[in-house]
Amino acid sequence: MSLALIFVVATEGFSKKGENPNAQSLKVQMIRYQVNIHLASDNVICNTYWVQILDETGRLVAPAQVFIPGKNQYTFYSNSKESVFKERGTRRVAMLTTNPRVMNLECEVYLFSRSDVKTGIFLRGHTYSFDLYPEWHFQTDKN
Repeated sequence: MSLALIFVVATEGFSKKGENPNAQSLKVQMIRYQVNIHLASDNVICNTYWVQILDETGRLVAPAQVFIPGKNQYTFYSNSKESVFKERGTRRVAMLTTNPRVMNLECEVYLFSRSDVKTGIFLRGHTYSFDLYPEWHFQTDKN
């Protein structure tokens, strides 16, 4: 009876809501970047936009994510393969950009946002927050 109880308790501890304990511990060891989008009003989005985190050389720190209207928070995990406690580089840039491959030049309205830049040392196991404030701009020059 006590052997069965030990087995049940041990099994319960390892199957915590179907989460892979290795995947969870890997995320804790990675650097997390959180980008918050503060969009004042909803218009119909004509182009496809990406949310990105870049380093000081312009390289992606993590894969870009497609901007989805109504979704205001995007989480990135550094894909750095370094085995140290911090990432190289001292600058991270969050940006909202159009996808040049599917850009519609006939759009009357487009989104523009200034980048959010953070400088410093980026440590594993920490979260760094960025805020973007996209604004609607009207196409004035249509040739």
